[in-house]
Amino acid sequence: MKGLLREFGAHWFPVELDTNKVCRREETGIRAPDSFVDKELLSTFFSVQSKAYADANKIIPPSGDFFNLDVVIDWLATNKESLVRHNRELDGALIRKISEYRDEVRRDPSWLDQSFPELEVFRKDMPATFAYVNLIRNMVRDRDISRRKAMAWISLMQW
Repeated sequence: MKGLLREFGAHWFPVELDTNKVCRREETGIRAPDSFVDKELLSTFFSVQSKAYADANKIIPPSGDFFNLDVVIDWLATNKESLVRHNRELDGALIRKISEYRDEVRRDPSWLDQSFPELEVFRKDMPATFAYVNLIRNMVRDRDISRRKAMAWISLMQW
């Protein structure tokens, strides 16, 4: 895996995985690619990579080598438990939120259209908002939606 990540070299992009953050950025006028940048991930990567160079008594090279992702494998290994816990927390929060939205729709059938108006036309300036709103609408209406379907939608949002 490290070899594959090393082949990416400096050709990668730190994508924000919190769709709400991206949508809020889009709502304030921040457009792609800036709306999709995970600055915290980039900062963490820079810190981890800088420490790796310092620990090896190396000078940070003025080249793309600094941005090789193979160091991510080591970082993931040391942070696996917290990452798995965070993922489970996000899953639980999503399930609870969709359940709450479904309860709202049962109380007031117009709630979904008022809270998440259908976006029929794709806007290039707000791609995450388009995908997020339509994903939420589909998850609230489709009682059989699986995590696989949701992940497929989320994958589409990142492209």
